[in-house]
This record gives sequence, C-alpha cells and structure tokens, in this order.
Amino acid sequence: MGFLDKMKQASGDALGKAQEKISTSLDDAKDERQSKQLAKEQEKSEQKELARVFKPTKSLGDLSVDTVNGLFKVRHATAAMPKRSGALAKTGKAVAAMYTLGASIAIEHAMKPDDKIFRFGELRGYELLEDDSEVTSGGLGRAAVGAAAFGSTGAFVGAMTGKKKSKKVVETLVLKIDLYDLDFPCVMVPYINKSVKVTDNEYKKAYGAAQESISCLDLIIEIMQRQQESQPAQRQPDQHDAAEQIKKYKELLDLGAITQEEFDSKKRDLLGL
Repeated sequence: MGFLDKMKQASGDALGKAQEKISTSLDDAKDERQSKQLAKEQEKSEQKELARVFKPTKSLGDLSVDTVNGLFKVRHATAAMPKRSGALAKTGKAVAAMYTLGASIAIEHAMKPDDKIFRFGELRGYELLEDDSEVTSGGLGRAAVGAAAFGSTGAFVGAMTGKKKSKKVVETLVLKIDLYDLDFPCVMVPYINKSVKVTDNEYKKAYGAAQESISCLDLIIEIMQRQQESQPAQRQPDQHDAAEQIKKYKELLDLGAITQEEFDSKKRDLLGL
C-alpha cells in the first residue's frame, strides 16, 4: 500500500470515528431530553395529586400548613436564584453555586418560582442566608440558632438591623428549605435579589416575611417532634428510607425490569399517596 493510500485510509478511519462520536452524542442528548421530560411529567403528576388533597389550616409568610394531612405548601419556591449580571453576579457566585448543589434533572424544569407541596416528613431543616452568610437555621432534633432565637418578628428584625451597622447594602436574602426528596433536595424562597440598603423599609419587610415563613417551619418541626415523643416505642416513618427504595425501583425501571406503571404504583405506595 502506497503512502497516499495509507493517508486516505487514515483519513477515512478518522472520519468514521468522528461520525460515530457525533451519532453517540446525538443519542445521549436525545436520552437526556427524554429523561428530563419524564421527570417533569412525574413531578407534575405528584404535585397535582398533593394539590387535590391539600387543605390549609394555617398560613404564615410564604408557607401554608395542612395539619390534617401532614402537608405544607411553599409559595414562590424555586430551585435557584435568578441569574444576575455584572457586579451582582460576582457577588452572588458562591451562593448560587451552593443553591443548585445536588439537584436532579427535574430541578431544571422548576427554575421559575412556583408553589410546591411537600409532606411534613420530607422537611429536614432550613437556613436563612444573607449574601454568603447564614443568619439562622433549624431542623428536626435541633434548636433554632441565630436570629430566629429572638422570637417575635419585631425582635428578629431589630436584632439583625442592629448588628449590621457596618454593612450598608445586602444583595441576596433567601430561605433555603432542606428536604428528603430526590428531585428537590432543597428549595429556595427568595426575598431579596438586588442591592437593598439595610436602612430601607424593603429590607425590614423582607426579613419580617422570612421570619413568618420560619415560624411556620418551626411549627411543622414541633409537630413532628411531638409525634416522635408520643410514640417512643414505635419506629417513625423514615422518609430517607422511602427515597432510597424509590431510587432502587428507578434503577429497575431504567434497566427495563419493571414497567413505568409498576414504578409509579410503587412510588405512590412508598410516599403514601
């Protein structure tokens, strides 16, 4: 085989590999789109069913509670803060990166603020974040720390504004709610996403609204703790176990070992729908 023939063969092999790589990439992209669409449809179906049974018994801030069915609704919930540009983007870079950590593909379909309903057992805890700092936090089995310990909204806002004499402007204020949920490991409720002076009424109003939402989360946590204390000998339903079981059934679905209908049925049973 001559030199030119070898060059032609090498060129043909390279072209074939390139075409194969492109074909594989297109197939992967198609599979990803299908997975995203499926996740979106499943999440929409679950939210529709929860919305059907949800009957609020108490509302505070951006949260409503259904104590009868053990559900809570988060209004204006989002998977990440809206994108910003310029100086604001640089300031909030670390915060934005943390907000999206661990999110599943279903998160990509829930970026716009929307109402989300969850079960009491899905709540792990919460954090109120101002710029890159934690203001307060709480969760099942641990006392609230930070500004939430001040109790009333007035004391909460007064304490925070008093501490921030050296800080004149805030860029972000968001309530991060941690969940035992495969699709939504956490959701955020943004209160400030622009430059706001700490002396402005808008700043105080945002903190007041955040504190009301935190009070609602504390109420849910208190209910869960009382249930645990009233049944010390019984093992409480573990939402984490349910999530692990759902994950295993999802793997079987992906392998083709079970049908979509069987997966949906098992998932509803595990989630108590």
